Amino acid sequence: MVVPVWQCAERLQKHFEVVRRLATAGCPTIWVCSWSEDGSHQLAKEESEKCGGRYFLTPRGLYTSWNKGIQESYTLYTYISTVGESIQPEGLADLWNLIRKVEADIVFSPPLLSSNERDRRQILRWPIYKNAQKLKVFDQKIIPTSLIGSIQSASGFSCLLGSFSSCLCRTLFMKEHAFPTRFHHYGDTAWFSINLTLGRFAYSHRAVADFQFHDGPGRKINPAHRRLFLRLICRSTFRKGSFWRSVVLSYCLYVRYLDLKRGVRPKRYWYLNPKVFFIRIMRAICERLMSIRNVYLTYGFRK
Repeated sequence: MVVPVWQCAERLQKHFEVVRRLATAGCPTIWVCSWSEDGSHQLAKEESEKCGGRYFLTPRGLYTSWNKGIQESYTLYTYISTVGESIQPEGLADLWNLIRKVEADIVFSPPLLSSNERDRRQILRWPIYKNAQKLKVFDQKIIPTSLIGSIQSASGFSCLLGSFSSCLCRTLFMKEHAFPTRFHHYGDTAWFSINLTLGRFAYSHRAVADFQFHDGPGRKINPAHRRLFLRLICRSTFRKGSFWRSVVLSYCLYVRYLDLKRGVRPKRYWYLNPKVFFIRIMRAICERLMSIRNVYLTYGFRK
């Protein structure tokens, strides 16, 4: 179990309880901490000395910490326990049983819905919930790569896997395919887009872990990171010259154009500009086409 820590002292005490429950159930703990002004790294160090677990101080960066923790892991499977998000030992056992049963590299599940109405609405817009009916066809199974690629292409900047606190990963696979660090908080989506054809991904329809939105300066959207990510998804899994590759490329161009028009500080009613309004319609058409392809792939694979 990898626990990344940075600037989260007010949430750490509650998370210590989650980590202790999992450690009692037999999960070794690896603390990967970055220096924090609020002393989070020191609190985590004291906890590791008191309750066991290995402690590493890493440069700031979520995916840098994840990579360090995974590289230091010696267990067959790795779970990433982000501060503020929790899973019960029984839920982790369900993921463990499934990943062994189907011999997957990653097993993923939807996060539990928040009691906060605003957070709940936001989570329901995630690809893992928007595509719940398609994914349910492959509950407790490996999902075909072409379907995964098609859904992710239609999901833009959001990752189909949802939250990694609802996933269990095969350690060797993660060591061989580290998270990219240049995409800021699109890093998990970029990682999945790069590796979705290389791994075996299984789905569990049962939600076993919660998710917490984290506010702060680290969440500010940077247009440069969005441009990097768009260049990445332009290298689609579809063959060159295919109709579906053209749809994905068009979608990326429309998103890029809208990002430029929106800017960092968008003007009021910028989206009512006639050209912008037309581009938004074209983007929606691309999204609809990709959604139609997802339906075809889902029920085409169904036995």
